[in-house]
Amino acid sequence: GNYKGSLDAFMKIIKNEGPGGLYRGVVPTIAKQSTNQAVRFPTQFYVMQLMCGDNKERMASPIFNGLAGAAAGAVSVLVTMPQDTIKTRMQGEEAKKLYKSTMDCAMQIMKNEGPAFFFSGTWPRMIRVSLDVGITFCVFPLLSKYI
Repeated sequence: GNYKGSLDAFMKIIKNEGPGGLYRGVVPTIAKQSTNQAVRFPTQFYVMQLMCGDNKERMASPIFNGLAGAAAGAVSVLVTMPQDTIKTRMQGEEAKKLYKSTMDCAMQIMKNEGPAFFFSGTWPRMIRVSLDVGITFCVFPLLSKYI
């Protein structure tokens, strides 16, 4: 790459692009993260309802919360994969030269690589995110006793 480390990248970006260069790709990142949360919480809630019904003991269980969280993570990956692909492209070192905007990036991917490309890398991301979200929802009921 063009950088020797985080500090080197920071200094070079500030020098060559100004402070705005540090925020390249922030719009698609915010859009993707907003969609992630908008999908995860309701999905986790409905999966918990399906698994537990009115059983309060199960609803409080870290295991059931974790399983529902893992399902919510998987669903959020499927819904946000196109946004994640665009976000990743927009954060690349060459993005400023290649794309005029987030929409231009999406249109170029569609034209040059096709719609399936928006979902490339789904399985590795789904495994990582499902574990991450599952663990988060599993740990929350345990920690919430102390807050």
